[in-house]
Amino acid sequence: MNGPAPAFRVWRFARKELREILRDRRTIITLVFMPVLLYPILSIAFNQYFMTNVVRTQRQRVGVGSAREKQIVEQLLQVGGKPAIEFEVVESPDIERDLRNLDLEYGVRTPKADVQTARGDDAPIDLQLIIIQNTPASQETTSALVERLQAGKNRVTRQSLPYKLGFATQLEADWFQRVIRQVPKNDSSVQLVYAPFESQNLDEDLRQKNIDLGVRILNAGHLQPGADVATVEFELAVAQYGLHSNEAAKLVAARITDANL
Repeated sequence: MNGPAPAFRVWRFARKELREILRDRRTIITLVFMPVLLYPILSIAFNQYFMTNVVRTQRQRVGVGSAREKQIVEQLLQVGGKPAIEFEVVESPDIERDLRNLDLEYGVRTPKADVQTARGDDAPIDLQLIIIQNTPASQETTSALVERLQAGKNRVTRQSLPYKLGFATQLEADWFQRVIRQVPKNDSSVQLVYAPFESQNLDEDLRQKNIDLGVRILNAGHLQPGADVATVEFELAVAQYGLHSNEAAKLVAARITDANL
């Protein structure tokens, strides 16, 4: 006597198992509802992971309005530490437009009235952060950017950036540069870094804060090669009065006075 056909035995076994599955509600939930709930969560998690990794491997572009602001922000980021996320500071004539066009990830403004403070004046450095995108990945990079800028603000000192000195002529600027090189190593003024250069209009550059100190040599003819050695007469103009700017002015005056000895 022949037994049931193999196909029939398979069908009977499958029907029995299906009946057991349908009888157990927990099994139904595991087989049907768990994938429906779990797969979207896993998808979101993996997308977030990959987006974060992509952001970390790319340089985040930070736009600033001028070369001087670029120097300040780069300095703050440099002394603020080096986390996994890298930032590239670029000049942008229109920060909001470049942000909308996704040419920038962030914009940073340093108000002109506070640019001097990055050189060590009394008031804190004032930075304005501009951001348009608001995604989980951008929130992470924003936190990293703010953290580095804040750390840089806390660590930056008056030695971090050079004090820009304006002279009426390049001859005077070169002369002062030679004077600074002759400063003894134990002199306190070596704590300050100077950047002397020629200014076409000292008063205007001071008002615009393009320079920190203006130096006028009243008898510049004595600086010419071969001229008779004489006492150099000068006057100083300070762009912004504060504890450190006044100290810088005193040190500049001391250096010129020492050169007369």
